[in-house]
Amino acid sequence: MNFRLSALTILIFSLPCLLAGQKNFSSARIVLNTNDTLQGFIDYKEWHTNPESVLFSKDKQGKGYFYHPGDISYFEITGREAYKRFRVSISMDPEAIGNLSEKDTTRKVDLVFLRVLKQGKNVSLFSYTDKLKRRYYILENNDTTPVELQNSIFLNDGQIVEEKQYRSVLKNIALKYKSTDDKIFDEINRAEYYQETMESICNQVNGVQELSSDSKPESKDARYRFFAGAGVNAGSLKFIGDNQFTGKTKSPFYYPLVDLGVDLFLKPSVGKLFLRAQVEVTAFKTTAYTFEQHFAYKDNYYFYFRQINVSVMPQLNYNFYNTSSFKWFVGAGGGFNFSFYPQNEQKFTREITSDTTIINNKYLYPLKKFWLNAVIRTGVVINRLETSFVFLPKSAITQLGNFELANSSLQLQFNYLFGNKKRKE
Repeated sequence: MNFRLSALTILIFSLPCLLAGQKNFSSARIVLNTNDTLQGFIDYKEWHTNPESVLFSKDKQGKGYFYHPGDISYFEITGREAYKRFRVSISMDPEAIGNLSEKDTTRKVDLVFLRVLKQGKNVSLFSYTDKLKRRYYILENNDTTPVELQNSIFLNDGQIVEEKQYRSVLKNIALKYKSTDDKIFDEINRAEYYQETMESICNQVNGVQELSSDSKPESKDARYRFFAGAGVNAGSLKFIGDNQFTGKTKSPFYYPLVDLGVDLFLKPSVGKLFLRAQVEVTAFKTTAYTFEQHFAYKDNYYFYFRQINVSVMPQLNYNFYNTSSFKWFVGAGGGFNFSFYPQNEQKFTREITSDTTIINNKYLYPLKKFWLNAVIRTGVVINRLETSFVFLPKSAITQLGNFELANSSLQLQFNYLFGNKKRKE
């Protein structure tokens, strides 16, 4: 089997889907500048930063229209996320350790969509994330412009300083609504710059009793999904370089495989991008034969090799087509392989009047007990059944100088998915 051709075939069949893509229209509504509300669908993306525009359509088959902050004052993906438009002052100082310098007070004013985190009778909490960093904003309900809860991080005489200006803003607000509540001031004094902390303080300002972990509503979209399954491994072991068995090994050899693992969705409500941690057990095998013909005798060389392999394979995958009943995904990652070798034998036979046979049970030495390779995957999910093709490009499993034995494979895997809830359309 030509594994390069197999991988190319997978990519060729995948390419039309990659080019076409898929819009993830989810039930939504928008509020125009005229205060008119439109019900329809928004193309819901993996927004790692606040969107600069949204594609809205009155029906899933419609062409749709892009709306920017200047066009609408509010949009909401039903049961998922909501964004409000504001003109706000945005801090531009970096927070990444490698980019820190002396204190930077640079700001810009822009019209943007802020994500709604909390809304209450006294204050509302928002977030704004761009390529630079994430920021939190708070709005008192008698005001019209949210105030940034700023946290400046900078270098002063070579030391990292975290200014935590947000604590002062929160204290001033708490004095208006909770002046006699020592608990909230203690929490603000200890508050770190996390969403959960900001939400907790806003809940207290709004007089909202936080739910216990037992009484909190269950998430519609679980972050984790588990799987287990089996399949077939079409494995190849080939010599590369100066060896008598180069070009002589038989392939592929077919072995069963078993696997299990877990998927972590980076944004469960969208369900497109996910990390996979997979453990797989399978085997590889090959044989080879060559000879040397001399005048009075013939030398025969036989090679027998078997490898048992346990792989730990972290991968990054993306659902290019993503509905509750059918998904198509592509991914890539790496393999951390742990191997042992129950057979590693060369047999030499000289045909003459009295045959001579010599067996070397350690023909290849040393062999790698730990080695790395790449992982390329594509597959489909129908309800909870996943079928995927996995290509593992060649990787050397020997530590020899003038030649190597390389391992590669093409796998067909079947997995059953469990532990997460189906995403509603």
